Amino acid sequence: MSEISSRLRLLAVAAAALAGLIPGCGDDPAGAPILFNFHTIEENQAYRSSQLSGEALSWVIDHYGIKTVVNLRGPNPGKPWYDAEAEVCAEKNVVLVDLPMSARSLPEPELLESILQALRDSPRPLLIHCESGSDRSGAVSGLYRLDILGQDRETAMRELSPVYWHFRSEKPCMDTLVESYEPTPEWMDWYRAEYLNLECR
Repeated sequence: MSEISSRLRLLAVAAAALAGLIPGCGDDPAGAPILFNFHTIEENQAYRSSQLSGEALSWVIDHYGIKTVVNLRGPNPGKPWYDAEAEVCAEKNVVLVDLPMSARSLPEPELLESILQALRDSPRPLLIHCESGSDRSGAVSGLYRLDILGQDRETAMRELSPVYWHFRSEKPCMDTLVESYEPTPEWMDWYRAEYLNLECR
């Protein structure tokens, strides 16, 4: 997706949130900042969102008791969004896990293992985010449902939905990941062996 298309999608998410069309957006307690594409995965345990401002992140950490922020955009020191996030996490003693995931390709096996380790071992509640909260966040939320909650694949795949502004035609690798994932060591061995041959569909 081009930068212009990405910005248009973010504007669409914002407009939908303000209109109350996205569940979990625009319905926060009085005095809360507007949270674009913010949703609960598991109550009191895991949440997903778009990139939040420093002010919004600070509020979310306080209101939801967030202990770990899983940043799927990777470390970006020097960029205002990242520096603000790192500063807020440091001030509030929140663990910041930086994972450089792409929505346009399947994660390399080592990265996928790091993602799963973050979901399994990081202090909770977690906040999982990417840029728009649509693609990478949706895939990792689906993995959370499969791996941590032991839910069925149909439920996990709902995290990758136009409701969250994810469109398979644009980022099919995220759907392929959740469709193929099995929470077993045998599957991880298979993924390592077959990674270079896998295609997104």
